[in-house]
Amino acid sequence: MPSSLFRYITIHLSAANLHKMIGSLAIVIVLFSLYSCSSESDKQEFAGCAGCHDVELDQNHQFTCVSCHLGNDEEYTVEIAHKDLITNPAHPANAEKSCGACHTRQLELVKPNNHYALSNHLNKVRRVFGAHGTVTDASAISSSPAPASALELVDDLLRRRCLRCHVYYQGDDFARVRHGLGCAACHLSFYDGHM
Repeated sequence: MPSSLFRYITIHLSAANLHKMIGSLAIVIVLFSLYSCSSESDKQEFAGCAGCHDVELDQNHQFTCVSCHLGNDEEYTVEIAHKDLITNPAHPANAEKSCGACHTRQLELVKPNNHYALSNHLNKVRRVFGAHGTVTDASAISSSPAPASALELVDDLLRRRCLRCHVYYQGDDFARVRHGLGCAACHLSFYDGHM
C-alpha cells in the first residue's frame, strides 16, 4: 500500500472508527467461517438412504431404495426424506404401489389367488360371527385390545393368529424364521433375519 494512502487512512480514521471497522470485519470473518462449516459439507457427503441406514440390497433388487419404498433419497432431514415412505412395500396392501411398478403381470396373477388374498376364507369365518360386508384384503381386518363383540373377537383372532402366515407376518423375532411380508416373504433373500 502506498505510504500516502496509509497516511490518509490513519489521519482521517480515528482509533474508534478503525476499531469499529476491524470489529465488523472480524464478525464477517466469523460468520463466513460458521457458514462454511454448516450442513453444506454434510449435504456433499450425504449418500441417500445409505447415509443413515445400513442397507444391503437383495441380489434381484439392486436399485435405489426409493424405487420401492418411495420417500426422498435426495433429502437429509428425516421428516422430508421419510414423507410418503412405505416401510413394507411388498405387503399385500402396498404391493400394487411398489412391486406393481415392475411386476404388473405377476401381481395381476396373484391378486385373485386365495392364498394371497385370503378373502373367501376370511369372509366365510367373519359372516358366521355377524359380518355383513366383505373384505377383499386381509390387511383390512384389525385387531382390538378389548373386543366388544363376537365379530371384533374373531377379527382379533384372525389378525393375531390366522393371518400370521408368511404373506402377512414377518415371522417371530428369531433369525431363522424372520422373512419379508407379501411378495418379499418368498422373493427377497433373508439370512439370519436380515435382508
